[in-house]
Amino acid sequence: MTAKELINAIAKATELKPADARIVLKTITNAISEGLKNGETIELRGLGTFEIRKRKSKPAQIIKTRTTIRIPARRVPYFKPGKVLKKLVNKNA
Repeated sequence: MTAKELINAIAKATELKPADARIVLKTITNAISEGLKNGETIELRGLGTFEIRKRKSKPAQIIKTRTTIRIPARRVPYFKPGKVLKKLVNKNA
């Protein structure tokens, strides 16, 4: 599903104009992004949890030149689906 399709689904379900549904979607995604940026965990019951995980620094090799480089430590966003979402996805499997 694309953002446009999601906006249309929100507009249809809430009887909002597509322009207003776009604002709703943008507000939600911005709030999640800002929360993650600030190190917060975002939990949406029934859907799942968004959180930041830390990756350690590690060595890597450039095969072409056979040199070793160091990949710096970083923070990456992670989504853990909730029980309800897992059940829903696996219902038709």
